[in-house]
Amino acid sequence: MAKPDKLAAKRKNLAQARQNKPTTVAALSAVDASSEASDNTEASDDGEPIELVPDPKVWEEFDVTPQTGDRWTKHPTLGFPAKIKIGDRNYRNRRDLEAFKKRLIAIAIRNRATT
Repeated sequence: MAKPDKLAAKRKNLAQARQNKPTTVAALSAVDASSEASDNTEASDDGEPIELVPDPKVWEEFDVTPQTGDRWTKHPTLGFPAKIKIGDRNYRNRRDLEAFKKRLIAIAIRNRATT
């Protein structure tokens, strides 16, 4: 795939992401119909496309400020999903966010059971 095709596809999908709509890595690396699309999409181990969530949506979902989100990102043992930087925007992998939520819930249940 030619480099200009990648850039055009990323620009188009970044415009969508700026509207706080979740997008996928597959969409970010989309190519026109004449290219080999099956070889140029990224997917998780189970074949599902990776959904990227813009940081403002993540902060809204967790009901935290951007500053708190930045602290979570920098915290070495918290295990908050790493940011994926595309241009000047940050995204998080939806699957990693859900795994983080499950860990928090498990910790809360374990702590509640011991008190």
